[in-house]
Amino acid sequence: MESSVCDGRSGMIFHRSLLAALNKVTRKQEESGQEDIFPTGFNVPNYELMPESMALFRLLGMRFNIYIGLLSYLFSILVKFFLRKNYTFFTDVIFKDNFPSKDNPVSLPERPVTKLERICLSPSQLEASLNACKKHKTSFTALIGTLIHVTLACEVYPLAKLGLSYFAIDLRRFLPAEYSSIIGNYVSSHQSNQWLNIYRQAGAMSPAIDTQIAHMWQLSQRTKADLDSAMLTHHTPLPVANALGLTAIGEDDETITTGIYHVLDVAVTKSFCVSSLVEPNFESFGPWQLESAEFSVSAQKSQVGPMLYFAMASVKDSQCVINVSYEEDILQNGVVRRILEGVERRLIMLLEAERCS
Repeated sequence: MESSVCDGRSGMIFHRSLLAALNKVTRKQEESGQEDIFPTGFNVPNYELMPESMALFRLLGMRFNIYIGLLSYLFSILVKFFLRKNYTFFTDVIFKDNFPSKDNPVSLPERPVTKLERICLSPSQLEASLNACKKHKTSFTALIGTLIHVTLACEVYPLAKLGLSYFAIDLRRFLPAEYSSIIGNYVSSHQSNQWLNIYRQAGAMSPAIDTQIAHMWQLSQRTKADLDSAMLTHHTPLPVANALGLTAIGEDDETITTGIYHVLDVAVTKSFCVSSLVEPNFESFGPWQLESAEFSVSAQKSQVGPMLYFAMASVKDSQCVINVSYEEDILQNGVVRRILEGVERRLIMLLEAERCS
């Protein structure tokens, strides 16, 4: 479901419509007194796949700023080819030069295998996290992104100077209201570049002192402010500009699909991406309810995308599942589990400090 055809938000839209249909069938059973009934006349919400890519750009009615795109691409080239070894995350990875194409597909033995690691936060931990984020004027997504930076800087890449990350952004917020309930691929991202010295200071000691805890909240606030600025203070929001930038690759969906591999190889391979689908107010009226949710990225190839993709999902009064997808045999053994455990340990530490304050 959530592939190049549909984004992660589409899964929530699908399940909302599925629950509505199931509860309608159940109500008809209760009203008729029959245990088995298959009504043929009820209407299931019609969530059709809408035109994407080029049609979306025209709908937005915005222009891509070629100067922003050029500066971003030049920065990516600098990071990939000119910075010395160990300057960023994931510099210990060795890729095979085997970009897929229509004429030269990757052979079956060389095709990437996507692996998955996960942690689950209890409903009480999620609620405490959301309350703490509200108190400190940040968001859960920004907080998790901060803790990932701290963990990578302290425990995995202690010599790294610059941390690169991406936050997935749902473009529906910039589109007409009806797109909030349409299945499609309306997602973009915002790049975040962070100098790691202060992140390393925030997470260097265990147990952390009050100053380090304060630093982690301040860094999370700064991440949230950066996201807000990207979406709210620019004539063309930066996540929208990233989506519009695809037109520089080609003028139709097929050309974009063919050409994007080489762009992504330069732009995002030494980074991680965070996406959040936390739904605190999800309700379905009837006996059928959505009790938990999770999602992940599939068919991942790290040479043309982030090394790690953190996909967070939850519904009201349920646990929060954080899935991390990555390509098999690219990273060191056990490193993804270490990162997740480091993030969870630091989050619990922050929540305990909040409880005792």
